Amino acid sequence: MTEGDYLYENYAVIVNQRFNTDPRTDENWYFSQSGLCFYFAPYEIAPYTSGVITAEIPYEKLTGLLRPEYFPVDRPRAQGSVSLSPLADVNLDQFSDIAELVTDDKADMHIIYTEGNVQDIRISVKDKYSQYIVFAVYNLSANDGIVIRATNEVLSKMKIHYRSSDGTVTTPLT
Repeated sequence: MTEGDYLYENYAVIVNQRFNTDPRTDENWYFSQSGLCFYFAPYEIAPYTSGVITAEIPYEKLTGLLRPEYFPVDRPRAQGSVSLSPLADVNLDQFSDIAELVTDDKADMHIIYTEGNVQDIRISVKDKYSQYIVFAVYNLSANDGIVIRATNEVLSKMKIHYRSSDGTVTTPLT
């Protein structure tokens, strides 16, 4: 299949608009172990049947374009697993960095954390037609947490994908 077989005719305009927005407000990118990844939701630049479209720019192609602090640092080897708990059940003082994923600002808060170190974390949600990424981060250590504010119904449709010493793990959040 070639690019023209599945991308919308005006996909380049949409991609260009994405790159010309404030990166602090665009949440459809993340740093992976091997590069800068962008992803586009179904219908955004291609038909729904194409699913989530991803593109990765390897770090070696970003030399001179990214600030040095954005390049990967040596991280501890991925090992461990993740846990999900109600936020009220966890001592937040143990975390130095907390990211947030809000799907419903009136829902209960939960936190995802690890006692080890996991990498290439992606949280996806399944709707009636497909599964798509709603959150991504390169590394989650014992000092980090991801707070999720979502109803139990939405949580039951979410999966977390991460890399650990056992390889890539995909598991439902609940």
